[in-house]
Amino acid sequence: MSQARIIIPDVHHKLQLVEAIRTKHSGTPAIFLGDYFDDFHDTVADMKATCRWLKEAFENSADEFLLGNHCFAYLSYELGVRWGFCTGWRADKQQVFHEYFPSDMLLNRSLWLTQCQGWLISHAGISNDLYRSFRKRRMIDEIFQWANDAEAALRAGIQHPAFLAGVDRGGPQKFGGLLWCDWERFKPIQGVRQIVGHTPGAEVRFKKNDVCLDTHLRHYGLLEDGKLTILQP
Repeated sequence: MSQARIIIPDVHHKLQLVEAIRTKHSGTPAIFLGDYFDDFHDTVADMKATCRWLKEAFENSADEFLLGNHCFAYLSYELGVRWGFCTGWRADKQQVFHEYFPSDMLLNRSLWLTQCQGWLISHAGISNDLYRSFRKRRMIDEIFQWANDAEAALRAGIQHPAFLAGVDRGGPQKFGGLLWCDWERFKPIQGVRQIVGHTPGAEVRFKKNDVCLDTHLRHYGLLEDGKLTILQP
């Protein structure tokens, strides 16, 4: 029997809701879908609180922390990349981020995607439209290799489709990458079940076997033996 996991979508400073979820499932490892930072009308104090929480949360080695586009904006700036901007980024919040996660510290503790109990899990998902541009054998391994190649390109300061927004989100490419794919344009990959966040909505949404959990933390997921149950804090 596989160990249960709680799937916590986009945080955006909502630390009280995160703690409520963790309290309900004490001892159960979590997979976070990214976007810990930025929210409408947020403050430097919010940024400090979230950075402090995240740094302490990293001490739990059983949890997995995925990166989202709002994480990427601060991380890429630390790496000297200026094409990683997204709405919500501010210089004063970048300064706070730097105090807690200088250089590539956040990157070294986080993941672009993970696999758990038969699900591929990432911040925004990989649409079949984008997958078709690099697929060879229809294997999960090549998706992970693609993400590894993207990270290597990032460290070299080179743009990679994995980290770019699509035109629907004001980006330069036809389809958004795994940090930017909008759920409205997401197309399932045959034989791959995905859990994503990134695109907020009033309710959890489904496309075939794929799930978007981002509802401003009004919902989260519990994964047990391959079955995803939708819960509320």
